Amino acid sequence: MSSFSKMSQIGDALPTFSDAEAFACIKRELGLSLDSIYSSISLSPIAAASLGQVYKAQLRYSSQFVAVKV
Repeated sequence: MSSFSKMSQIGDALPTFSDAEAFACIKRELGLSLDSIYSSISLSPIAAASLGQVYKAQLRYSSQFVAVKV
C-alpha cells in the first residue's frame, strides 16, 4: 500500500466532533463571535473535508456565501 493510500485511510477514519466544539474553535481562532462575522451559518456540517468539517456561512459584511472548514 502506498503512503498516499495510508494517509487517505487515516483521514477517512477520523471521527467527527460536535458543532459546539467547531463553533468554539472558529471563535477562538478568529477572536470574534460568530454573529460578528457571519449573518448565518449552518447548524451542522454540510460536508466532510480532509481532516475537518465544512459549514456553509454567509459573511456579514459582504453577504457572500462561503465554506468554513473547521
